[in-house]
Amino acid sequence: MPIPAWSALDTGTRMVVGAGIAAALVALIGGVIGAWSSNDFLVLALLAAIVAAAAAWSSAEPRVTAAVPVQLEIVATLAAGVVAVLGIWRAIEALFDIDQASEYGGIVGLIVNAGLAVLGAVLLWYALRRDPATSSALRSSDRSARLAIGGLALALLGWAVMLAGYWTMRQAAPSLVLITLAALVVLLAGRGLPAIATWVGVALGALSALLAIGLWGQLTRLGESRLDLGLTDYLPFIAYVAGIALVIAGGALTGMEAMPRSPASPASPNPPAPPVPPSSAV
Repeated sequence: MPIPAWSALDTGTRMVVGAGIAAALVALIGGVIGAWSSNDFLVLALLAAIVAAAAAWSSAEPRVTAAVPVQLEIVATLAAGVVAVLGIWRAIEALFDIDQASEYGGIVGLIVNAGLAVLGAVLLWYALRRDPATSSALRSSDRSARLAIGGLALALLGWAVMLAGYWTMRQAAPSLVLITLAALVVLLAGRGLPAIATWVGVALGALSALLAIGLWGQLTRLGESRLDLGLTDYLPFIAYVAGIALVIAGGALTGMEAMPRSPASPASPNPPAPPVPPSSAV
């Protein structure tokens, strides 16, 4: 199918496409100079940036949007959310570890880290402006939506504190991607995505919970062998796990609300007449 020319794109679409392409290039440059902590981070950030740019560009072609069962604006927002979370939370890690700049590719690597965070924020901002479904869902007062948003906020806060300590994006990147996608899919289920999509969000949340179990093992082994861990070391992790639980609960609530209910037996439109008492004998 043909892709519209750059000149045919509106300003908002150009901003999303441009920020996505720029974020992909920055991710590649960071990989070359050793700015990222793992190949997982590079692949996830690069893939999400490309998907965001491609979905936004394709959404300007009516024949493409008609052939895709999901709104491409939503796809662009989901991918932009992943880029923003990865970029900003990597910048948080670098900020609290700035005295070891060599691990981030030196001064140039720190600049690349900051660039990805800024581009991720710009990408998400303009993707949301083009996506009324997600923007409306974020303002929803439904309990399931509040659970998903609150769970995501709690999980992200927990990881921000953990990355300011001795955790790295090597452990955080897959978990951050899964919980971000899980929360956004649950949020959009029935509000831009089919209601049944909530179970996809629940499945992603369950995968995030499985990763959390492995990370808990790493934390306990670290406490046994290297560090004297206190309550403040465990609280951020507990917040992260609680966030996962809230997202799963929100998804399950949406799924149960969407389940068809057996209709009550309808009342007969012509109820039978009461029996006539027999006539008294004269």
